[in-house]
Amino acid sequence: MTITQINQSNYTAYQPYMLLDFEFSFQNDVLKDDLSITILEVLRRIDLSKFIDFHHLDSRSYDPVVMLTVILMAFIEDGYASLRKLEKHCRYDARYRSDVKLALK
Repeated sequence: MTITQINQSNYTAYQPYMLLDFEFSFQNDVLKDDLSITILEVLRRIDLSKFIDFHHLDSRSYDPVVMLTVILMAFIEDGYASLRKLEKHCRYDARYRSDVKLALK
């Protein structure tokens, strides 16, 4: 634990803080029989360049492979995935996060 000293003209405060480790690893923390692992294995075997034009992507755009993965996972789990459900999944479910890109490689 380290201590941060805050000095100002009218007071001095010592603020202790601890670094908490909340790292999540897709490969280590997602179960091997999870549905997302199956989807990733299927997508890894498909040549997506036949269906997605990767040459005309803007630097600000989302990665189309990650977006396809998120939509497929939500469709298989819920049957129908609205944008609000997709947002909720991506915000709170770690399987839908951007670490999916690392698991595809």
